[in-house]
Parts: sequence; structure tokens; C-alpha cells
Amino acid sequence: MNLVSTVETAKTSDAMQDKFGFDLSHLMTGVKHFDLENSEEMAKFAQLIQMQQQTEMKKILELITPNQEDRNSMTVEAINLGKPELKADETMTFDYFIETCKI
Repeated sequence: MNLVSTVETAKTSDAMQDKFGFDLSHLMTGVKHFDLENSEEMAKFAQLIQMQQQTEMKKILELITPNQEDRNSMTVEAINLGKPELKADETMTFDYFIETCKI
């Protein structure tokens, strides 16, 4: 476990303690005691959560993916910019870079 995940785990455990009166160690004791890792209901619940996350991710991807008309328009604009204007160090000139950002 790296330092970031250790810190995040500690924050989660502390927040649970403040809000519910138990922390992650108590939760894991309960998971082991009730054998929730092998519970069919928990497996179904985990599957349901995973399906919901995939659905939400799909909706987000649909929102941020440009439609075909927009892609065609961007392609035409990029072609109209012409050959890239490069400096000696092979980076784009500022004006050319700004024009590409507008697309």
C-alpha cells in the first residue's frame, strides 16, 4: 500500500468513526464474522454497483464525445490551418498553437 492510499484509508476510517461510531478495522471484523466475502447477496450487490458505475461512465463518455458532424467540422478546420508552423526546436509557433486550440 502506498502512502497516498494509506492516507486516504486513514481519512475514510476517521470519517466513518466520526459519523457512525466505528472504523474500518471494526468493519473488516464484521465482514469476517458474518462471512460477507462469500455472501451471495453481497456478490449480487457488488455486481449491481459495478453495473451502475459502468452505466454512469458510459453516459459521461457519450456527453464528452463529439458527434460525427462536429468531428467532420473540426477536421475541415484543421485542414484549413495548413501545414504546422514550427519553430527551430520543432514546437508549434504560438499563433499556430492558439489556432489549433480554438478547434
